[in-house]
Amino acid sequence: MSLNFLGKKSFHPSAPQNVAKLWKAEEKKRLEAEKKNELAREHAMEESRRHARSLMAARRGEVNKEPPASMDFMYQKPPGLAEASQRKKVERPADKEAERFPLLKDAPRAGVHELVNEVQHQPFGVKLNNVQCRACGQWGHSVGDRECPKRNELTAGEVDARARLDPGGRVPGSA
Repeated sequence: MSLNFLGKKSFHPSAPQNVAKLWKAEEKKRLEAEKKNELAREHAMEESRRHARSLMAARRGEVNKEPPASMDFMYQKPPGLAEASQRKKVERPADKEAERFPLLKDAPRAGVHELVNEVQHQPFGVKLNNVQCRACGQWGHSVGDRECPKRNELTAGEVDARARLDPGGRVPGSA
C-alpha cells in the first residue's frame, strides 16, 4: 500500500503550502536577527561616541549632562500634543451634571466611579430631575412644571392656534 497521497494533505510537512510557510517563517526570523544585530552595533557606536564626548568634556573641565542622542526623543514632548490636549478634553458625566445643576458644583464625590459613571444625586434632600425644559431651556424640570418660569406664557404658535380655534374670538361680519 502506497502512502504517496499524504504529501498532498494540508497537514503534511512536505506539502507545498507548508514548505512555503516554513520558508517565510525562517526568513522572517533571519531578518529579525539581522535587524537586532544592526541595532546593537548602532547602539555600541553611539555609546562609544558619547563616551568620547564625555572624556573630551572632562579634559576641558566641563560637565557633560546631556542625554544620549539616541534617547533624546524620550525627553521631548511629541509634536501636536499641546493642540490635541486643548482640542479634545474628556468630558465626564460628573462635569456635565455640575454644569446643569449649580448645586452639584462643589458637592463632595465618594469615589472615582462617580466621576466616570452617571449617578443619581440627591444632595440636601433635593430631587434633581435629569430633564431639560423645552420652554425655558433650564435643567431639572419639564414644560408645565411649577418650577418653570415660562409656565403660563404662550408661544406665538399657541396664540395663533387659539385665534384659529376659538369660536367666540371671531365675530361674523367684522374684519
